[in-house]
Amino acid sequence: MNSPLTKQQILKIKELRADGFTCRQIATLVQCGASSVLYHTNQHTRRLAGGENIRGKGKRLGEKLKNEMYAMFDSAYSNKDISRKTGISVSTIRKHRHPELAQKYKDRNAHKATRKRRIWVDLKNERNNKCELCGYDRHPKCLDFHHKDPKDKLFTIAQSEGRNIDAVYAEAAKCILVCKNCHALIHAGIIQITIDQQSITK
Repeated sequence: MNSPLTKQQILKIKELRADGFTCRQIATLVQCGASSVLYHTNQHTRRLAGGENIRGKGKRLGEKLKNEMYAMFDSAYSNKDISRKTGISVSTIRKHRHPELAQKYKDRNAHKATRKRRIWVDLKNERNNKCELCGYDRHPKCLDFHHKDPKDKLFTIAQSEGRNIDAVYAEAAKCILVCKNCHALIHAGIIQITIDQQSITK
């Protein structure tokens, strides 16, 4: 394991990077690994203006960095140029440059989630929210759709977001509703089911 870098080495790395040296050149000059150079020069992994780490969901930009970004908007910098200069992700820049679009996407995603949840509830209600193998019915979230014949499978019901409702219902008709335990046992080969689901053996 490499020993941690000293403050002098870290300062030297930053100076050399600002002068345009590559990571490999800096690693050779400072006598450290290229990954250490990347860590100390990549703005995505450093604490930036305002004392807040901008990497990761839910993190807020510091006021200084945000002002810098808005100044670049006024100077007609592209999103990629702003990202390179500030370390802010392009998606975050887009969100601040076009807040109306961000709200539109947020509403669209919320609508998709609601639609998917509604379809799931309806499909499970049609099967009485009960495992067709063992009769488990304590909570519908513990129930999955399992295709009786894998050859007929076009897509999984869990990944049916954005698909035509009729297509989702048609696909669900090829499935049986089972609890997660029975589903795991089916895939492990411990429970065998026939395509017409008439014989179930353990």
